[in-house]
Amino acid sequence: MMKHLIVLTLAGVLGLNLVAFGQLSDETQPIQVTLISPLGTNGIESSHIVNQLSLNILAGVSAGVEGVEIGGLVNANRHFMKGIQIGGLVNAVGGEVEGVQIAGFSNITQGPLEAVQLAGFLNVNGFSLEG
Repeated sequence: MMKHLIVLTLAGVLGLNLVAFGQLSDETQPIQVTLISPLGTNGIESSHIVNQLSLNILAGVSAGVEGVEIGGLVNANRHFMKGIQIGGLVNAVGGEVEGVQIAGFSNITQGPLEAVQLAGFLNVNGFSLEG
């Protein structure tokens, strides 16, 4: 019971962050570094930017990743992740995931999944799974 409560709480909080922003921008950045969103190189626009290399010291939010994302605690992508995503605690993606996700606690995806997921505790997928 406690496990379900923790997972639902994390999914709810991260889910709110993923849908609380506007439309996806066409802008892509080669690299971004964030302490905790929005304190980073993409600032308050971070949730509207797709990154090729994303380094989140504690927690970061972006529109998506096409490449590599590494986070100390949390990586959150609004629309997609294509590549490799490594999070110390949680990786959360509001859409499609292709590639590899590795998290210390949980990977949470809300779209089609064509990936390998490794988590210390739980992988959650709200859509179809291949991989």
